[in-house]
Amino acid sequence: MDYTVSKVIPNPFVKFNSASKPSNVCYTPTLNVISDVEDKARRGVTGRSDSQMLRRRVTNREASFRYRQKLKHKTCQLQEELNAAFAAYQNAKEAYERAEHAFDVTEKLISDLVKRHNCLHV
Repeated sequence: MDYTVSKVIPNPFVKFNSASKPSNVCYTPTLNVISDVEDKARRGVTGRSDSQMLRRRVTNREASFRYRQKLKHKTCQLQEELNAAFAAYQNAKEAYERAEHAFDVTEKLISDLVKRHNCLHV
């Protein structure tokens, strides 16, 4: 298969001179190698030495660890508060249900007594 021949449909509005070949077209694959200096310049770290970068990484790692520990502590504290609030809610709910049951029993007793009292006097 011949890769030099293009299968692209030419644009009818652009006129090319078929005799001249564009100078910036490369038909062979190339590997662009970036040197370490160019890579560091591209990243913007030319002014720092390796030891400074390592120190900064260690400092950032330690700060990140402290932040995660603080976040974990706050999360555990909030979870404990939530568990305590939920337990208090469950206790209050059970107390309410017991009181409601006691009220229903008392109401039924009183209504039965009133019915008996009304039946006796008639």
